[in-house]
Amino acid sequence: MVLKYLVGIDFGHGETTASCINVADGSLQHLRIKDADKEDLFKISSAVYKIPRKDKSYDYTLERKDGYGICISFKTTVDNLRKTSHLQDKEAFENFIRLVYKAIKDNNSFLEDNGSDSNFLIYIASPTKWSKREKAEYKEFVEKAIGRKIGWLINESDAAYYHKKEYGGLTLVVDFGSSTIDFTLMYNGKKIDIDDLSNRLGAERVENNLLEIYRNDKNSNYAEITRISSDNVRNTKNNHISVYEETLFSLREQKETFYTKYKSLSNFYWDFEFNWIILGIDGVDPFRIRLKKKEEEILRDYMESVSSLFSEVKERIDKECKDRNIDVSQLRLILTGGASRMPWVRSSLLKVFGENTRLTKDDRPEYIVSDGIVNYAYALYQVRKEIAPIVNDLKDWLPELEDEMHQIISGVCQDICLKEIQQDKAIISYLSNEFQDDTVIDTDPRNSYYHNYYKSSIKGFVRIVDGINKRIYKNRKDINEEIFKRLNERIHEELDPMLRKSMLRLFHVEVSALNLLRGNQGILPLIQDNFTIGSDKLDEITDCCLERVGWCSWFNVNTLYGDESHEGTIRKDRGPNDRNRIARAYYDFIRETEFAPYSIGTIKDNIYNYVLDNIVSTVKDHLTFDPCGYDMKAEILSELERLRPFTARITSCEGKCVVVQRMEGMPKEEDTIEVEAEGLPALTALIKNVPSMNEWIRLTLDTEIPEAYLGGTVRKI
Repeated sequence: MVLKYLVGIDFGHGETTASCINVADGSLQHLRIKDADKEDLFKISSAVYKIPRKDKSYDYTLERKDGYGICISFKTTVDNLRKTSHLQDKEAFENFIRLVYKAIKDNNSFLEDNGSDSNFLIYIASPTKWSKREKAEYKEFVEKAIGRKIGWLINESDAAYYHKKEYGGLTLVVDFGSSTIDFTLMYNGKKIDIDDLSNRLGAERVENNLLEIYRNDKNSNYAEITRISSDNVRNTKNNHISVYEETLFSLREQKETFYTKYKSLSNFYWDFEFNWIILGIDGVDPFRIRLKKKEEEILRDYMESVSSLFSEVKERIDKECKDRNIDVSQLRLILTGGASRMPWVRSSLLKVFGENTRLTKDDRPEYIVSDGIVNYAYALYQVRKEIAPIVNDLKDWLPELEDEMHQIISGVCQDICLKEIQQDKAIISYLSNEFQDDTVIDTDPRNSYYHNYYKSSIKGFVRIVDGINKRIYKNRKDINEEIFKRLNERIHEELDPMLRKSMLRLFHVEVSALNLLRGNQGILPLIQDNFTIGSDKLDEITDCCLERVGWCSWFNVNTLYGDESHEGTIRKDRGPNDRNRIARAYYDFIRETEFAPYSIGTIKDNIYNYVLDNIVSTVKDHLTFDPCGYDMKAEILSELERLRPFTARITSCEGKCVVVQRMEGMPKEEDTIEVEAEGLPALTALIKNVPSMNEWIRLTLDTEIPEAYLGGTVRKI
């Protein structure tokens, strides 16, 4: 199915939101989790309700009804969820995730999910301080709950930054959530890691503090009403209902009402008729709080803890900036997260960082994480669309490069062999006027009729070369390095311009130095066979020399020995001109020889894989974040599949609908492509499988094709 949307879900501790981006135009919208008309009502509280079954297990729902038990505060690491004390939380959280995903699909009909065939991808976020293992386990946990793969997982505060991203400057994101306060520090689009400072000082501490004050007040009715309520739960056989969780959730809602309406908890009050609202039992007093106190008195300890955390963060930022020679005075603060609505948080932050520090507060803090998730997903989608054609061009270009590769490899072997031989002292001496007469033992004369000085001179020269060749072969690693260098230069010449333009479009950066092969790390196998030219090719060398000298000259300058072979000591001394002619002929023989020390096919495959890996590495170096589970290489290869061309025969056509026989290279999933048919302009086509006919596919074109094209072909462009 055609990929149309990217979906980001923020399963928050206090509330859950979902956002979506259309890949065609990059437009963002908020998804309905609740089926509501107003966007403010799309989100839901992170609460799920359990319905008892006769077998003492539970069904779960997002809808609150009489007799249902509430489950809250279940978001934690999978390690914690595995503990016996958290097994109910594990079940509740798993069902909450499942139901949220179902609600998103049900309430947003443009999202199509047919099992493994969907028109959207999903991404999520996690608390920043979680370890890599905890994030990976959480991703798997969500995948199991919804029954499909998650693209990747990003830190919540990283997602918040990306929604408000700036390419330059020093920025601190403070994501003040219900369970945690997360921090992301960025400088010129690059992250400075302070994840370890993220802290479980989220705003759930507020309702916990309120409940603790209520519980410890000597004049409080908490103990009595809790006892009566627990008895009523037991007597009505509603043991699935938790008095504590119902009370805490009601207190959280009242806290949020106060901050929305009064911007403070001063003179906080709360009435919760648990027995009537939850159990339907009348005549029992409500839980009741009446605090004739200012907010600072109610939350003193919590506010001090938060202020202390902000001070610790500031000290760390000062140190990180000093170490990097960054001007800390340019720091900009972004305050977000659902709990950032509490006005005292902003005041506390500015008190620590300075009243003149620039601070941006998000208008829709509940959506900043889910918006940031899909914004970053769209950025990575753009990377995939931008880089895949470059890799595709590389794949198409490498077969065309084969002849050039042959020339480069052979040319390096020729150049090094010639250089080493021509510059060797023994060869220089052989070609000089001072070269002295000498004899060699010749036990293998190669010519039964003309066994003469000239041929002996060739053999003598080659024997000198043999010693040099041993050194060349021993140092064959140098040849590999030179071949690698020239191949690398050619690949850069071809790919550099495209990749630089892509990096500028994607990341707004001029990349000065690209290294697509990054050293010969197994790209070229070590040469095993001796490729040098010496005595093993004496006949071929001799023929080349005689051809260069000419038969007439050769006959005139040599002495006839008779028609029998002769063994013994043979003079190899010739005049300087003859010796130079032998050497030049040998050099010509090297230049005319095609050296192939290893398989071009192997090298071509190695180059493709290494260049692909290094393109991925180069691009990843410029990513703002590297989310858990993100595999850029797999994304690019997936896009390559979509780019593959094919030709298919038309078996039937009616109007805009054409059925073609499936052929190698055709997409396996629904896709929108451009095709062409002979005599017609390029067409846009939607590919769909024909039901129950795996060998056929249907193309729905944007124009009609005449029946005359039956039996013809269509080609993907």
